[in-house]
Amino acid sequence: MLLKALAALHAISNVERDEIFVVDNASTDGSPEQVAAAFPHVYLIRNPCNNGFARANNQAIAAATGEFMLLVNNDAFLEPNALERFEKVFRTHARAAVVAGQLLDSEGRLQRSAGYIPTAIDELGLRFLRRRPRAPKIDGLTEVESVVGACMAIRASAIRDAGSLDGDFFFYYEETEWCHRLRARGWRVYVEPAVRDFLPGYLQRQALAAGNWVLPGLSPPLLPTSQRLLRALGISGPLWRLLRFSAMRAASRTKFRRPNTSWGIPNLRRKVL
Repeated sequence: MLLKALAALHAISNVERDEIFVVDNASTDGSPEQVAAAFPHVYLIRNPCNNGFARANNQAIAAATGEFMLLVNNDAFLEPNALERFEKVFRTHARAAVVAGQLLDSEGRLQRSAGYIPTAIDELGLRFLRRRPRAPKIDGLTEVESVVGACMAIRASAIRDAGSLDGDFFFYYEETEWCHRLRARGWRVYVEPAVRDFLPGYLQRQALAAGNWVLPGLSPPLLPTSQRLLRALGISGPLWRLLRFSAMRAASRTKFRRPNTSWGIPNLRRKVL
């Protein structure tokens, strides 16, 4: 799937202008070697361990030099002109920080592309009290509270202002917290349904990134350690939701990390293979 996604990405990008990164989270299926052989122009970052989604993406973000970046999973396939359509939104909306496209499955059925920032009501299982749909209605370019992180473009200057993804989120909700933090700094988050992103399936992912445009991704989907522990202790339902909400809110109040934050990874440097 990774090689197919890279081939599709190569077809819609300009290799003389755009940077493409692959951040490998210690995979054992030969993916790094296959990428190096098939795509010698790709910047390949190999991690000795699974760094998680946020930290792996941050490695590519820190190395990228583009004005705009696109974080995309290795099972996402964009239509032609996707990068140009994203760029048009950024050029015409000066405070646009994040722009996501419309997600579709392999049969072209619409998938949820955006959501709301969770509140205490949501996390206590009382969402019905808010009297609003689970996801916002997308009708043309739409401003939203948060997007689904499978494929999202972001302005580099917004990252410099608000910081990169919070590495304390190993997997899940990192893009939600990011959108919340960016909006708190006066930036805006949009969905542009004219950009169509096909997701054949949520499979094992590597971290992939591109760069006048930048495209990172992730590694095997793991249930957060804290959730596994709480379930083992018999803590679930409303109490788990409350604890999860509290942790997310606490994380959003931490000091912003700049995108060049080092995590001490020995092979963080860009490497042309």
